[in-house]
Amino acid sequence: MIRIVLIDEQVMVREGMLLVLEAIPGMAVLDGVSSCKEALSLEPDTDPDVVIIDADGDEEDVFTSVRTLRCKWPRIRVIIVLRALRDAILARAPLSGVDGIVTTSDSVDTLHAAIEAVVQGRRFHSTSVWCRSVELASLGTSPQRSATSALTTREFQVLFHLAVGKTIKGTARAMGLSPRTIENHKSRVMKRLNIHSGIELVRFAAREGLIVP
Repeated sequence: MIRIVLIDEQVMVREGMLLVLEAIPGMAVLDGVSSCKEALSLEPDTDPDVVIIDADGDEEDVFTSVRTLRCKWPRIRVIIVLRALRDAILARAPLSGVDGIVTTSDSVDTLHAAIEAVVQGRRFHSTSVWCRSVELASLGTSPQRSATSALTTREFQVLFHLAVGKTIKGTARAMGLSPRTIENHKSRVMKRLNIHSGIELVRFAAREGLIVP
């Protein structure tokens, strides 16, 4: 039996996916939650084989969520679900512990195939994801060449929280840091990226595919 945890902030999508997966022989959805934080609070005996996570939730950067989830469940396989193809996500995924990528436009059979593949230790990209990844590779796009590659992990997290609309205080609460520390990180981020205002920062994040505008 393949044990699954679903993470998606959209209730109807999450519950629909739960019903679909429960109907597939050999699969059991242990729980469906709206955020990484909720997943981390699940009962200690919740031990999934696969976590399927919405890449476009606004709680935090999806790759930060993946790292956090692996601290709780080191052996899990992770599949991220994209609502739209986003180059920044596709470029960073190979180095960020992601085992599979599908989109909301893919079929149930594709999701089923993704789960079976990652459980067997193979990586899985749906057709549309694969085609775009090949296109990016042909253009020489890589995580190292991304405009955000100069940022530290913490600076990237600050950029993400601010880009999705959190205030300095809200970002500080989310990251467990002081507002002054967040201010310092923000200043360094803007200097590194040659950004001069909050509006420019949001536009940059949307252009890089870090958020959906």
